[in-house]
Amino acid sequence: MPLGLTVCEIKPDGHCLYRAVEDQLALLSGGGSPHRNLKTKEVESTALWGGQLEVGALTPWLKKNIMIFSGSFPDVEMGKEYKSADGTASSSLSVMLSYHKYAFGLGEHYNSMVPA
Repeated sequence: MPLGLTVCEIKPDGHCLYRAVEDQLALLSGGGSPHRNLKTKEVESTALWGGQLEVGALTPWLKKNIMIFSGSFPDVEMGKEYKSADGTASSSLSVMLSYHKYAFGLGEHYNSMVPA
């Protein structure tokens, strides 16, 4: 995990990606998230979960650089075009998530990364 960041545990309920992104958006906006409910009715009423494809769809919609850190796989960065003007993707500008392949019975899990 990147220095200066720690994992903020997100409930492993099948909607962890959306909840982790909502947590990040609230952190970046200094309070309530401007995108309070990212889940569609289909996602909300089923066990349908999000993965890398959904992250790719969220990136242009949110107009945010999204960084995904994992201890088991190479880090993933999406939305490089939304980095700051100087090309950096600091934690104050980017959605920072952690990915855990086998952490819970659901198989895949996302958490929010917050300042330590």
